[in-house]
Amino acid sequence: EGFAPEVLFLDLPRHDGTASENSAQIAVFARPWRPIVVSSSAGTEGYRQRAVLDRPAMIGTLAMPLTSGPSGRFDRQNTILIDLPSGELSSATELSVLNGENRMAVRAANGVWEIIAFARAEEIAPARWRLSALLRGLGGTEDALAIGAPVGAPVVVLDAAVQPLGLAATERGRRLNWIVEAAGMAGAP
Repeated sequence: EGFAPEVLFLDLPRHDGTASENSAQIAVFARPWRPIVVSSSAGTEGYRQRAVLDRPAMIGTLAMPLTSGPSGRFDRQNTILIDLPSGELSSATELSVLNGENRMAVRAANGVWEIIAFARAEEIAPARWRLSALLRGLGGTEDALAIGAPVGAPVVVLDAAVQPLGLAATERGRRLNWIVEAAGMAGAP
């Protein structure tokens, strides 16, 4: 049986008060889920474990293009439509959203991740969600907000399943090799 997880590396701004070394993060989804070990090396050997993921990330795609919108206030006019094959979203109060709830990242057409928050989530068809009462361009991602994102762009719910890679300041911008494998399979042929 092949194990082929969906893996997304995210270079995120400091959207939740985390230290800058935590801006490089990873989101992994697989069905069936198995705990995941993430390791890296500058060469072809000597891999060092970076993270252990114990739950699948909620990874989806945009079901309609994401256009630019207002920044710095709730956008009550526009909505986001996403297909989320696994997991559920829920609404939150606007105060909770202002305090960090319901964050997600959408990869804009320029490859930069826009951080977006939403107060309302409604499942309008199986695995299709309409999100509204949006806060866009969070954490300095106004450049991604201005560009927008096409249909099919990846969407990642920023919850505890998305983990930092723990890059040292000296590793930022360096080329690293990564291995993402099921726990217990590390080093298996």
